[in-house]
Amino acid sequence: MQSTYLLSFLLVFVLLTLARLRLPLAYPVGFVFVDLTFLLAFLAVATTTSGYFTWAGVTTFAFCAVFGYVRYDGFNQDLGAPALPMGNAVVR
Repeated sequence: MQSTYLLSFLLVFVLLTLARLRLPLAYPVGFVFVDLTFLLAFLAVATTTSGYFTWAGVTTFAFCAVFGYVRYDGFNQDLGAPALPMGNAVVR
């Protein structure tokens, strides 16, 4: 049951990642880390290998760092600071 839940979330987030390819690079990169987190968690549950959970935790910290950077930029811009670099869009 848990593997079905993780697989469905993986598929949803892969579709969300594809939908975000027109945004600055920081957004798709963050979503790729979310995709990897769900993939690794799914593999850990499906294969009963706990090592995948360790790497899922690493990718969780990675997407938290990316989206923390995006949020920090938003707060700074609200306070009048210039925008931080986010990268060019993957798809134009």
